[in-house]
Amino acid sequence: MQLDTEIVSLAVLAAPLQNSGAGDMVLFLFNLLIAGIHIAGMWMVFGKFVIVVLTGVPVVIALIALWS
Repeated sequence: MQLDTEIVSLAVLAAPLQNSGAGDMVLFLFNLLIAGIHIAGMWMVFGKFVIVVLTGVPVVIALIALWS
């Protein structure tokens, strides 16, 4: 699958940068991109209310974990 190859490639590219924190930022931004794709797909299938419930809670938890 194309996406799996891109994830592995990104992880390999970001690995040397992890000690500086730049690799973590690259992976974080890529995860945001993937999350955006998933949210857009769920929006088309389920509608607005389900998207807020399914994505709002994990996003809040992730943001708390990121800044704690």
